[in-house]
Amino acid sequence: MKNFYSLEVSEIIRLTNDSVCIHFDVSSIDNNIFSFVAGQYITLQHSINGEDVRRSYSISCIPNQQKIEIGVKLVKNGLMSTFLTKDLKIGDKINVMPPTGNFMLTTDNSNSKHYMAICAGSGITPALSMIQDVLLMNQTVHLRCFMEIKIDLV
Repeated sequence: MKNFYSLEVSEIIRLTNDSVCIHFDVSSIDNNIFSFVAGQYITLQHSINGEDVRRSYSISCIPNQQKIEIGVKLVKNGLMSTFLTKDLKIGDKINVMPPTGNFMLTTDNSNSKHYMAICAGSGITPALSMIQDVLLMNQTVHLRCFMEIKIDLV
């Protein structure tokens, strides 16, 4: 069974009123522990109001960096998403389980030249990692992303 590691929050980027991009510094952890394949996720653990809360988030950056990056959207009454989008600060430490998951893109440089990614809303986060990975191989990616926009039209 995988253990949790205490990772420092190195950057928080506010994306919208209710979503953030969080970077965790993994430079001090053995490289193999937090190595991942585009599409995988991490599980965060934090004590919120005395309750042990665990939530999983897709990794949105490319592999082989000194960071792990996730996107978090505020969920109504969500303990972890509220904490991460409203209370988390740079320098805070969060318990993080190493990457896992089987939602991965298998690439073949000799055969595949064009890729299509279809996603909706915050489901774009694992696709971002995959798209960046494919673009680094000088391949073509077409993205179809569906979003809900909350505005009054009248």
